[in-house]
Amino acid sequence: MNVKPSNKMSSTQVKSAVVFVGILSFVLYTSFFSLKDFTSTNMASGSVELQENVVQIVKDSMTRYNIVNNETEFIGSFDTTYSISGNSDSLKSSDDAIISVVQEDFNRSPTIGYIGVGDVSTLSTADSEASNNLSLPNPFADSAAINQTISQKIANAIESVDGLDASIIKIKCDFNMNITEWECVNIGNQNS
Repeated sequence: MNVKPSNKMSSTQVKSAVVFVGILSFVLYTSFFSLKDFTSTNMASGSVELQENVVQIVKDSMTRYNIVNNETEFIGSFDTTYSISGNSDSLKSSDDAIISVVQEDFNRSPTIGYIGVGDVSTLSTADSEASNNLSLPNPFADSAAINQTISQKIANAIESVDGLDASIIKIKCDFNMNITEWECVNIGNQNS
């Protein structure tokens, strides 16, 4: 009796290979982004260590809700802080990716519809004449204004640290409920 070896994989081997490829794909994909919902204490305690040419973005967000008679209502204020860390070269070379990651994350936020445009009494006279049909001016920022402000604030902060000779530069972006108060600033350098 002559038995020929089979070149076909068993269904168990195929399933194992698919699971392995799936896990490998997930690990590789997540290794490209460092956007995680760590608390700011992780960053402060030094438990997150950066390698050369790696940019890390850490989000810290605070929102308060009340549940009254089984209905959720938003109360109080909210604040979202992004801490962006890396060396000057990695920040500069990744500026578009950094801006995209923060914009995409912020756009998924449940509070995005509640971002105020500042003092509505400072609207131009052209705006008030155009809306003189007994309607109130919209006190909330639209997504285009939000994304433009995020882009501008992060780009300005990265530009301000360009060329600094530090192993880690930390930029803190504070995006609260009023778009006119948003800021991104260099909060410290750490030399090697």
